[in-house]
Amino acid sequence: MAQKTATQAASNWKSGMAQGGGKWAAGVQNCTVNPMALAAGAMDKAVQNYTAAAPRMAAALSAYPVGNWKAACAAPTATAAYAAGGTKGLPKYTNAVTKLAASVWPQMKAASQAAGGGDAGYLAAAAVLRQAKANGQTK
Repeated sequence: MAQKTATQAASNWKSGMAQGGGKWAAGVQNCTVNPMALAAGAMDKAVQNYTAAAPRMAAALSAYPVGNWKAACAAPTATAAYAAGGTKGLPKYTNAVTKLAASVWPQMKAASQAAGGGDAGYLAAAAVLRQAKANGQTK
């Protein structure tokens, strides 16, 4: 058998992925257990494994050059994804801010002014926001 060219290999891979999607979806539909419940049941083991791996993860994170992180974030695909996420989330953000501007923000301003502004005003406004969150007004 002759070795495939890169083009042939890529074409075969693409074809296999297209066919595999249906098999994957069928497998999900034929699943007879609840994988989420299984994952929840293994939570103690997951915490144990994460705890054991923490020093290794911390060392790897600390060793990663900041320049690599900055370069990855500056890549066109990263910046495009960031912008696309903002565009996608804009309606939800606008809805939330509209609700806050009509209800919570005036209360925060009034509390801050009543406390005399400054640090006391900040704390008073923060207390209003905490209460609004507890009452479900910020969703």
